[in-house]
Amino acid sequence: MVSSVGSSPRMDLFAAPLEGMRRGVAQMNQAAANIAKGDITPGNMVGLIQADALVQANVVSARTADEVLGQIINLKA
Repeated sequence: MVSSVGSSPRMDLFAAPLEGMRRGVAQMNQAAANIAKGDITPGNMVGLIQADALVQANVVSARTADEVLGQIINLKA
């Protein structure tokens, strides 16, 4: 969501994708730590795959937000 109250629009466009990437990395770290401790269960393996997908999806969202912002800037110029 683009908001003009209290923060720049650029920060709002990237807030959700950045938070999603943080959550994905945290999930990945937790699953990797569990596996490193010897807990090789399907849940931890699936957790790694889910975390990877979460990070990748949010990277795509951040790239899209960047492209949209670039187009808006070009239109205003």
